[in-house]
Amino acid sequence: ATDEAQKAFALADTGIYLTRRSYGTGRSNTFYGSIDDVRITGCALTPDQFLARRSAGSTVALYRFDQESLIDQTGNGNTLVNEGNATFGDAGNAASGTGIVLNGSSQWLHTQNGIDLTQTKAATIEFDYYSGWPGGWGTGSSKIGPFVFTDDVDPVGGIAIYNPGSAIQAQWRSVASSTWRIDKSADFSNGYHEGRYTMDISASPQTALYVDGVKASVAQDNSVSVANLGSYVYHFGHSPDYVPERYLKGKFCRIAISDVALNSADFVLDNLIDPETPATLAYWPFAGTAGLASDGVPRRNGALNLRGTESATTTNLTLSALTQATIECFVCFGAEPSSGTLFSMGSGAGSFAVAADTTTGTLSGSFIPYDHLAASCGGATALAPLAGKKVWHHVALVIDRTNPGADAVRFYVDYERATPAGRAWDAAAAMLDGAIVVGDSFTGWIDDLRVSAGALAPAEFLQLGMRTETPDALTLIVR
Repeated sequence: ATDEAQKAFALADTGIYLTRRSYGTGRSNTFYGSIDDVRITGCALTPDQFLARRSAGSTVALYRFDQESLIDQTGNGNTLVNEGNATFGDAGNAASGTGIVLNGSSQWLHTQNGIDLTQTKAATIEFDYYSGWPGGWGTGSSKIGPFVFTDDVDPVGGIAIYNPGSAIQAQWRSVASSTWRIDKSADFSNGYHEGRYTMDISASPQTALYVDGVKASVAQDNSVSVANLGSYVYHFGHSPDYVPERYLKGKFCRIAISDVALNSADFVLDNLIDPETPATLAYWPFAGTAGLASDGVPRRNGALNLRGTESATTTNLTLSALTQATIECFVCFGAEPSSGTLFSMGSGAGSFAVAADTTTGTLSGSFIPYDHLAASCGGATALAPLAGKKVWHHVALVIDRTNPGADAVRFYVDYERATPAGRAWDAAAAMLDGAIVVGDSFTGWIDDLRVSAGALAPAEFLQLGMRTETPDALTLIVR
């Protein structure tokens, strides 16, 4: 309705909050409650394909800077703004991994809009960060500078987590009070740290701060009296509330915000399915363009949205010294099967590919051990059952050059080995060095390509539990 008085609902970032309000003579009242995640799919789903039941609380923002992405991976659209063009890297500390690196003087991140927690009385803020500077502060004469979160104005009724000297301190206060509720960790050295902060208006105590798994002490036990947790623009690595302003010099690896006070065993960042293992040689989440030499493929829900005419090419890999390797990814077909290559490297001896063929009606995985072998080695499975449902599938090609029998190349679809297996060989050429082409002439969606050293077993593959929703172009998710 365009008439403000007749509007029956108010939109919020976390869903649609509906009020009991009449909207015309003779009309019934509207629904009273909350609705979220409306999805329309272009096929008749079975119950196991329905949206999963929502818990009482959920993650409202998740940022994986370790995957070189600024995208909110929950799908809630809490977009980040990169002020000062901060870049990804390890900030001189490879042990803590990749993150978004801030220079301590002019770079920071903030949400484009407020993260709305006006319908909740509890929240959890989690962050993994690294700083090599004393106290984690950059520009400014004071060693006290909020470096993680603050609202966009003087934080009355707001939240600030910062680094005073050699500790992490979390502060929260209400609009009506000028005094803070403060949790403060024990002293710690500069370096990589994991912080988890929970708030619950109705609990006693109301807050808990964990730093590197150790619960911090309550330094100032003031009660916070507010109706809800409000809607703030969150700043990461910056506080606009001091003169001069304060900045972090270091990097953030991951950040998560939830609309419930999580137990320590349930923290989001501690329970992420990490696709990278010691055996991982390369991993492409496709949330951004990291690790890609060329990429003209649009994205949908963080996956490659291939339309038969685009493809992506990775940077070069060195595989020739490997005797065993596993190449895997997730794939989602459209309503109809599509011919095309999911991924491939090279041609002739030492090359490999996973491809769909509508002429033969198969999805196959292959490795060519030597040039004069006409039939490639691997396996194949029926293509038709994989299409039309618009759900994710997992495919994996396992190459074992130390075992030149029938098990030398194994192709798996949804963790089951494809049969019949391909032919064996007596000897094999080395694997090639070069780039992997993803999605050549293929129509559908591909995500999370991973290359590992070793012949992985199905239990070691990427798990479908990483996938939370279909990428189908006929699907509408309203959050």
